[in-house]
Amino acid sequence: MKLARLFPVFSASFAVIYAPALYYNWALVTYQPSMNEWDFGPVTKLGPPMFWYGFVATSFIGACIVTAIAALLPDSAARRLWSGLTWLLPVAALIFIAYILRPYFLS
Repeated sequence: MKLARLFPVFSASFAVIYAPALYYNWALVTYQPSMNEWDFGPVTKLGPPMFWYGFVATSFIGACIVTAIAALLPDSAARRLWSGLTWLLPVAALIFIAYILRPYFLS
């Protein structure tokens, strides 16, 4: 598969992995700003933790794995996939994220 065809795969898979990482709190690392400390996993100590860095790291590693698997697919298999998935999957992930964050906007 061509390198230019792997960028949309990475982008779409990053968004799709980020949504459940946010929902299930699959943070790879946690930053504790009050103590200026980094921890592995979703750890809460003194003060509010910052999980965002962990969500991005989890999504990046997952998207790299999906992209590596997609790079191994033959071009004939890649052509059978609908190109609309490159925008449909991230939009679906955004709708899911808006749904799980609705209590912050409605309360």
